[in-house]
Amino acid sequence: VIPDGKRTIIANEVVGMLYKMLQEEIAVLSSDHLVEAIYVDLEGVLYKRMLAEKNYAYELSCYPEKEDEYVEEYNDLNRVSLALKFMMEYVAAKPPKGEATLGIGKYEYILAICSFIIEWAYANDLFHYNIFNTPVEILKSDRIGMKKDEFNTIYQYGNKYRREQLYYNSSRDFRKKYTINQEDYSDSLNAAFQAEYGYSFAQFCELIMGMIEYGNEREGQEVYIAPKKKLVEYVIQMNGELSVDIAVAILNDISLVERDDFLKVPSGFRKEDVYPWRFNRAYSFIRRPVIMRNDTIIWGNRQLYYTLMYVTDLIYEGKMSTKNNKMSTLIGRISNDRGRKFNQLISDILSDMKVFVIDSNVDRINKKPVADDNGNTLGDIDVLIIDKEMHRIYVAEVKDFNFSRNPYEIQLEYQKMFVDGKKKCYATKHGRRVDWVKEHLEDLKIHYQLADDIWNVYGLFIVSEPLISTQVYHQKLEVISRAELSVERIRSIK
Repeated sequence: VIPDGKRTIIANEVVGMLYKMLQEEIAVLSSDHLVEAIYVDLEGVLYKRMLAEKNYAYELSCYPEKEDEYVEEYNDLNRVSLALKFMMEYVAAKPPKGEATLGIGKYEYILAICSFIIEWAYANDLFHYNIFNTPVEILKSDRIGMKKDEFNTIYQYGNKYRREQLYYNSSRDFRKKYTINQEDYSDSLNAAFQAEYGYSFAQFCELIMGMIEYGNEREGQEVYIAPKKKLVEYVIQMNGELSVDIAVAILNDISLVERDDFLKVPSGFRKEDVYPWRFNRAYSFIRRPVIMRNDTIIWGNRQLYYTLMYVTDLIYEGKMSTKNNKMSTLIGRISNDRGRKFNQLISDILSDMKVFVIDSNVDRINKKPVADDNGNTLGDIDVLIIDKEMHRIYVAEVKDFNFSRNPYEIQLEYQKMFVDGKKKCYATKHGRRVDWVKEHLEDLKIHYQLADDIWNVYGLFIVSEPLISTQVYHQKLEVISRAELSVERIRSIK
């Protein structure tokens, strides 16, 4: 059995071995039509994945017995997509100079290596962040073995989330009432983009839409190839807001180009920005769907459009990494607005259940402020849920969280939720508010005209996305995601 402290060393060595295999397999290939072949598959996989996301609820309504089949197909598409993007990023950075033609068998073998690199690097992060305690052993066959119990557990959490989100997102047309309307941040966003990148967000969108239109004029193609100069002239002619310099700058920022070392990041980026198992990478194919070879531009319209949606989501979900004060201020403002609107959305959903008494943004009860003995505020109670029938009071903290998709994000989520540092974590701060309510039950009875009887108080978090950290770090905290919010789920809290 390999000691715990050396598990990450072994995982790193496996990743290194696989990476060397990848280098050797790709180095012998011919570059002729290689990028184009990978791009065709990426366009096809993206189409199938977006179709699966859109139709999941409808398919499930007609054929509920096929749920496992639908989810497995979707998961397979995600795995293939990750491997293809990794291969594209590598080939774009290190175009092979061999003569071998890429055949089907070799292609699938290379994609398998890409997939194994992602899986082992993911496992390495699970060990590094102390999420897993699974022992690693050298088997009698000299292979490396690990028990799958913890892997299966975390997969089940992720699988449950994917099912919930697939159903929720694909059935949103039936819940138009419960949506968060975005404010118009156009002016601020254009100014923030200008400060961050040297061009406005509107110009960024116009360049991408111009490229898509260029492709649409060439029917019957999946992948488009154009001389850089010709493409720039086309998009400028379409939109007078773009100049040659601006168009070239945007193209450079959404392109992958050749470099000496795949693992050596260009200046201004983090080393993690080239790790294919990490999400929200500034130097990834999803952010840079254009392949630039000297003065030739290669792209696919679906990937370009998806990039535009992806970047927009990063901004409006408060996940856009930035180094500029204007952009940071805007992202903070958007995040605060989203949090406020999500809190109101949850209040509306709970009120419409017609079961509970709902009060939101509660800072005082019976004229007494929610504060400690020294008068220091403990913060508002996001939503107070009173169940008169069951004689229960739920103190709910509402958080518009993003789902943590990898060990690094799970660990960050865990730190924010459960670990006190210079600032108190969310769980600690919420626990103080729950204790305050327990200590002021008589005030609640007076304020909300409740029966003079025994009332039980419970704390919970209501979140936009499931919290994986509560499961993998075995935290005893009641968390309900928006997708599973119901009277039955709330009353199940003990």
